Amino acid sequence: MAWAILALAIRYAMAFIIKHAIAKLTWLRFVQSPPSPFRSQTEASNAYAAHARQILQQDLETPSISRVQALLMLTGHDWGAGNGRRAWIYLGMAIRLVEVMDLTRETGIPRNRVPTREEFIEAEVRRRTAWTCFLMDSLLSGGKGRKRSLTATDMKIQLPCEREDFVFGEPVCTPQLDNTQRMPPVALPLGELGIIGYSMRAANIWGKVARWACSDELKSELPWASSSQFQQLIYELEGWKSSLPQRLQYDLFTLHSHNAVEQGQAYCYMHCIHFMSYMFLHRAYLPVLGPQQNGANPEETPNSYDEHRDMWRKWEKTSRKELFKDSVMVLDMLEEMRTFGVYFLRGLVPWIGFTIYTAVGAMLYSFNFPSGDDDPRWREKARKSVIQGCNFLREMKTQWPMAETWVSDYKRSR
Repeated sequence: MAWAILALAIRYAMAFIIKHAIAKLTWLRFVQSPPSPFRSQTEASNAYAAHARQILQQDLETPSISRVQALLMLTGHDWGAGNGRRAWIYLGMAIRLVEVMDLTRETGIPRNRVPTREEFIEAEVRRRTAWTCFLMDSLLSGGKGRKRSLTATDMKIQLPCEREDFVFGEPVCTPQLDNTQRMPPVALPLGELGIIGYSMRAANIWGKVARWACSDELKSELPWASSSQFQQLIYELEGWKSSLPQRLQYDLFTLHSHNAVEQGQAYCYMHCIHFMSYMFLHRAYLPVLGPQQNGANPEETPNSYDEHRDMWRKWEKTSRKELFKDSVMVLDMLEEMRTFGVYFLRGLVPWIGFTIYTAVGAMLYSFNFPSGDDDPRWREKARKSVIQGCNFLREMKTQWPMAETWVSDYKRSR
């Protein structure tokens, strides 16, 4: 696990003195150049990850929390490094260990008394390990051969509690993913959910959105119909948004507030899952809407288009507006994050970059395929947003090579 930690950590800092990191894992001192003999942070990160994999493979069949956590960190490393297939495989290994260890059910908690601090912390570590598997399984799902292994019904454990309860070992009972409350035999105080708990609920919805966006359902349903999967997912997203306490609702002031208490990156992460879900729902119709507007072959349009021509035109207008509104919010968030400094930006996970990449794509589409219904100011806004977003992705690729692919995609589309 030490080597897996270093594989991730070296990307976020200028560099680390490795001998202190391995010896103590309690403090890491910054230096100005990559550790010898490596020429870059990326090269060092890949070497540490390879060493962690080598150690894991020697005894992968023995289940333990540390092995699961190491596999999860290697999953994050590989995904950000652009090795999506290997990330998916290592995540699958972690999930199988979680299932073997029965971490998706409440176990190990005394039934006839209140757990001690140590017992509660140990139980919460087990829960958080299982929930991290669920989170990554949801976020990396979608596409060919990427079906989720852990669904909401599999997670028969309470959501992670607030950070303070965990750190101080104060036993609490929190809701489950479906918002039900299963009180243990010995009643515990009700705990509040924090950013992590709400992020799990957002990730669960994203998992459904990703599956829908890669299915044939969107080709056969009318998105404005109340019975459509599109509308059901929008309803879930709106429900998640309205369930957030005031301090977790999204606006730029609250973003600054969370940054002040060192929760800015986690706050951005949570809302990026939410933004991404909205953008993917509306973006799924761009291949339908754009070519219709620009003289595409009628055979490529949905069978229902002629029958519901007026409704499709109305849908096109509202869907474009929603997509670009959410894209602008993401890119405005990016500009605000820039004011927090280089160390904040270095600590951003690949998912935030993926969200920005998606928003830039929507703005690029707006610029290249303008509509007479668009606000005249959108095109110039789109141009500036594409430049700002691409500049960020260029900077991000020094930590996460995956961003190199994103930048290349947009260079080809210009």
